Amino acid sequence: MLMDPNSKLVIEDIESFEIYLPNFKKICYDSNEVDVSLALFSANSYDEMRKLTANPKDFVVFDIDQQKIFERQLLHEMDTTKLGILISLHTGLRIGEICALTWENVDIIKKVIYVRTTIARVKDNSCSGTKTKLIIDAPKTKSSKRDIPISSFLLPILTTMKSSAISPYVISESPTFIQPRTYEYRYHKLLDSCGLESINYHSLRHTFATRCIEAGVDVKSLSEILGHSNVSITLNTYVHSSMELKRTQLEKLTKHCI
Repeated sequence: MLMDPNSKLVIEDIESFEIYLPNFKKICYDSNEVDVSLALFSANSYDEMRKLTANPKDFVVFDIDQQKIFERQLLHEMDTTKLGILISLHTGLRIGEICALTWENVDIIKKVIYVRTTIARVKDNSCSGTKTKLIIDAPKTKSSKRDIPISSFLLPILTTMKSSAISPYVISESPTFIQPRTYEYRYHKLLDSCGLESINYHSLRHTFATRCIEAGVDVKSLSEILGHSNVSITLNTYVHSSMELKRTQLEKLTKHCI
């Protein structure tokens, strides 16, 4: 049975199967979803999706020096745009999740961020043709609905920003949410201002996972923080063995040298 052409394929689907589809002529990433039309997608099931798998994507992450440069820029004259980027960099939130995050789901007392919503693109039934619209939706998978502890680094920043918030949405200054495309544009402008390579917003998530592994965070905890359905997805899709980590691991052998 063919997929419903009105359904949405989100990043979680791709993470789950680590798929790279070289025969796609066009894949449209918008927030945390991939809107794939039947004209471009002929797989009849997830099993067939897996057959199309080539190699997992070679994700780009910030190295430690680049992250420090970027964080200094984010912490200078903090605003809502910088705040959201900082949250993603230290929690692994996807762009759709950070755009949909409300202050109601940031518990300063319990020190927890509750991920309960994301931005989804759906067909606009009020219009004819293929027009779509953005809505606030529940996370597609059970594991994506999660509670993330707020670190001692983020807590004072979130406390200050929440006390002066004028919008129900964490990264907005109006009653409505910011569209992911708009937010990613602002993110790239900040990267440019730091003289850093322009890499996509999702790389913040990859960077977070990589830093966690480098710091010795256990993979099970990391998997739950990222909202993955199982640990293997975290290991195979997001955990990138950086040169610093490889060097540290190899140095462990030196104690056996003469």
